[in-house]
Amino acid sequence: MQRVLVNVASNGWSVHFIGRDGQTRIGLWLLHDGHEEVLEILRWCEITEKALADHHSAIRRWGPTPQ
Repeated sequence: MQRVLVNVASNGWSVHFIGRDGQTRIGLWLLHDGHEEVLEILRWCEITEKALADHHSAIRRWGPTPQ
């Protein structure tokens, strides 16, 4: 499995994948109805416990309250 970077935008709950170089786009932005759908994508990508904790921390700091 290849490592990719996952960008999550809490404004509109969207997910975007980019290559490890931080520049190569992989597909389009995926739009979701809420944070729970974003978490399902992250789980499908086999997110590590640390990365998931970092994600939740970033959402608390910068995003809206998950619904």
